[in-house]
Order: sequence, then C-alpha cells, then structure tokens
Amino acid sequence: MAFVSFTAKHNHFTQPTISVWPNGQVSLSSAAIKQFNVDAFAFVQFSHDASTGRIGLRFTNDTTLGGLRTITRRGSSRTGAVIGAKQFFHNENLDGLQGQFVLQPGGKSGCTCYFNSGITT
Repeated sequence: MAFVSFTAKHNHFTQPTISVWPNGQVSLSSAAIKQFNVDAFAFVQFSHDASTGRIGLRFTNDTTLGGLRTITRRGSSRTGAVIGAKQFFHNENLDGLQGQFVLQPGGKSGCTCYFNSGITT
C-alpha cells in the first residue's frame, strides 16, 4: 500500500481567509492580517452588497465613521484577529452565514477587502 501525502485546500499562512463563526464572530487568518496590513488599524467597518452577496471590510482608525467594530488580537503571537459582527449579520439578514471564505482586495469599491457570502437578495 502506498502512502498519499495530505495537501490542504487552503493555507492560512499564504491565502487570506475569513472564518465566520455561528456566534457571529469573524476571524482573520494571519495571511489576511499581513496582506491587508490589519495591525495598523483598530477598527473595521462592514458593508454589504445584497445584489452580489459581497461583504466588504474597511479597516480604519477613523473613529468618526459609523458602525465601527473593534479588532481584537488573538493568540500568544498575536497573529490572528477576531471581530464581533453578530449585529451586522442580523441587520443584513445574514444570521445563518458561517464558514470560511477567501478575502479579495477591495480595489475601487471603497473597502479594503471583501468576500462572497453566496447569499443574494
């Protein structure tokens, strides 16, 4: 019998991902923190495009913006980040959303990055 090596679908160290937990919290991978320079920011502002199902994240230090959520660092090496987004998901009728999603650069959208939730209205 020959051994077959395991290869992961996603590499948290090279591919920026976001995990949405059933309790409404989101977690950013270390690759996402590095690629989008999250360590330089204290807050995130969520946005939602219902027609495409995209959820945008705008990292900021501007406390005058509305709807800001605090970025909490996690882990002993502080390579991860957790953000409470339960109220945002509830307000946008996305209560059942959970799973792991790949983050894309926001480009000209005004967001730092976004992911496709797969839920459109």
